[in-house]
Amino acid sequence: MKKYTCKTCENTFFSYNVNPSFCNLNCKGIYQIKDLPEKEIIKSYINGKTLIEIKKIYGGSQKSITNVLKRNNVDLRKAVKRDQKGDKNSFWKGNDAKYAGVHRRVKSAFGNPKKCEWCLTEENRRYEWACIGNDYWDIKSYVRLCVPCHRNYDKNREIKPKMPLK
Repeated sequence: MKKYTCKTCENTFFSYNVNPSFCNLNCKGIYQIKDLPEKEIIKSYINGKTLIEIKKIYGGSQKSITNVLKRNNVDLRKAVKRDQKGDKNSFWKGNDAKYAGVHRRVKSAFGNPKKCEWCLTEENRRYEWACIGNDYWDIKSYVRLCVPCHRNYDKNREIKPKMPLK
């Protein structure tokens, strides 16, 4: 065990480690963020900037910015859930969506089918969303059908909609 001096608080401490710099994790954390301008960070946060915007301006990490705010008794705002539906989502493909994506879109909009709209059965069967129009991407052209009605409809259909590939 050797004697060392902490870079942050300059207290002496003993350690078995080779060349330790800090007496504890708290001193290490303070040393790592000592270059952050606390007053400017607090002012920016109070004026409405987000943690990510502050991080881009002053450097550091979101955690270090959060710690600065907590240390100075600043009440943190609750994160707001963003609207991620439709074209507001970064993965939105619009009419370039494939078969599975279009069906997920329909299921998200209308839920799981529980009854056939043609034979009106509610038995313990499997139900599917069937496209009865020619525009495969228009979710309003889908109806709930039981599997037999869906297969019958597809078999007897004269004009098949252009379906996206899987």
